[in-house]
Amino acid sequence: MSDQKVALVTNAREYAGPGSVAALLDDGFFVLCHDKSFVDELVRKEFSQEFSGAIPLAEQCPVALVEAVMREKGRVDVLVSNDVIHSNMKPIETATVDEYREAIEGGMVWPFLLANAVVPQMKERQSGALIFVTSGAALAPYQYLSMYSSARAGAVALSQSLAKELGPFNIQVNAICPNWFKSDTYFSDKQLAEYPKLAERITKEVPIKRLGQQHEMGELVSLLASQKAMPMTGQAIAFDGGFYP
Repeated sequence: MSDQKVALVTNAREYAGPGSVAALLDDGFFVLCHDKSFVDELVRKEFSQEFSGAIPLAEQCPVALVEAVMREKGRVDVLVSNDVIHSNMKPIETATVDEYREAIEGGMVWPFLLANAVVPQMKERQSGALIFVTSGAALAPYQYLSMYSSARAGAVALSQSLAKELGPFNIQVNAICPNWFKSDTYFSDKQLAEYPKLAERITKEVPIKRLGQQHEMGELVSLLASQKAMPMTGQAIAFDGGFYP
């Protein structure tokens, strides 16, 4: 088996996916990727051309996804559970239980199933890193975002509990909580152009006066994936330009 480390990145074309994939490739990882769009073979080919060396996978079930990586590379050293859920903003009385279940499924059940599938072989090797990309809404819930915020907070609690459980096995677990982070998923160029007041708010309220960039997210993911800062485990890392105290 090669000594080259293997990373699995979910939702690779969304949210923190592009920056994470690029940075891990630059650091010499084998990078295997999931995305909902990868059921389309043409999309997988286009992704492979954009991110040379990355391996897009068609599997969508978390267990099948991990099994595919194990067949391909025999191990998973790093899991980047880059979780994308709809930020459904509405008063509680107009929200439905089905909408809440959808948020919980994407924000909590999905990362749980991935961790459940990758941890046994990490324990066996006494090494690994789990990185849950959640949201700053987990740290400071927004009004009318009760479904989104609580699902994101659940993923943070999952990561912190697992950090205590898996620390003795040399497995590092952290949550990254982005806000004011540029991505086509939440803060896109189109959105900024359509809502000038949003750009004004960034200038007024975000200390660095801009959105975080994909390559900057990639640097953080790469650091955590390296396990070079192993004592930094069980953390909910605000990636927000200083917005949260």
